[in-house]
Amino acid sequence: MGHRLLDRGIYAVINKSLGLVYVGETQRNFLLRWVEHLDRLENYFENEGKTKLFLHEHTQFIVLKEMNSLEYSKSDFYNFEYEAYEFYKSKGWGIASRHYKYGHDTVPKEIKGIEGLMLDRYRQLILKMSLVLATKNTNHTNNSVILNRLYRQLERKFGTDIKKKNKSILSGLNKEELEFIVLDLYPRYYNKQLALVREEYKNSDHQLNLF
Repeated sequence: MGHRLLDRGIYAVINKSLGLVYVGETQRNFLLRWVEHLDRLENYFENEGKTKLFLHEHTQFIVLKEMNSLEYSKSDFYNFEYEAYEFYKSKGWGIASRHYKYGHDTVPKEIKGIEGLMLDRYRQLILKMSLVLATKNTNHTNNSVILNRLYRQLERKFGTDIKKKNKSILSGLNKEELEFIVLDLYPRYYNKQLALVREEYKNSDHQLNLF
C-alpha cells in the first residue's frame, strides 16, 4: 500500500524537550516494531530513562532511514542503527537504548518465508489492537463491533466478499486487506494504549514526574 509505517529500516523514539532518544532497527516494518514497544511499556517502569521517554506527551516515533531493498544484510541494519546512535550521542542527547558495532557480512538478509510470517503477525496485531480498543475502559466485552465495521469497509474498498471467507475471516484476507485494517486501527490503538499505561503508571508506587 506504500505507507511509510509498513517500511523497514532505522527509527527513533525521540523527545526534543527532554533531550532523550531511543534508536532502533526493524527488519519487518515500523508499525509492528512500534506496537511491540507499546505492548512492553509496563516493563519499562523500573527504567527511569525509558519510562520518561516513552510516556511523555511530546515523545514521537520517527523514521530515520528506510531500508526496503533486499540487498541489505542483517548487519547493515545493525550498523546503520549504530551510526544513528553515534550521531545523537555526538550531539549530546541522552540515549535510552544500547548499541554495539557489528562486523559486516555480504550476504543479503534471508527473506524466504517472511511473507507468510508477516500475514500471521498482522492477524495477531489486528486482534490485539481491536481488543484493547473495544474492551479496555469501555462497556464492551468483545471486539466484534470494531472488526465488523472494518470488514464492511473492506467490502466497499476492495470488493471483498466477506460472506465467502472461511470461519475465521482474518485468515482469509490477503496482505493488502490486512494492511488496510492494521493502518486503520493503529492510530487509535497508539493513543489509547499510551493513555492506559500512563494511568497505570500514575497509580503505581513510582514517583517520577512525567506530565
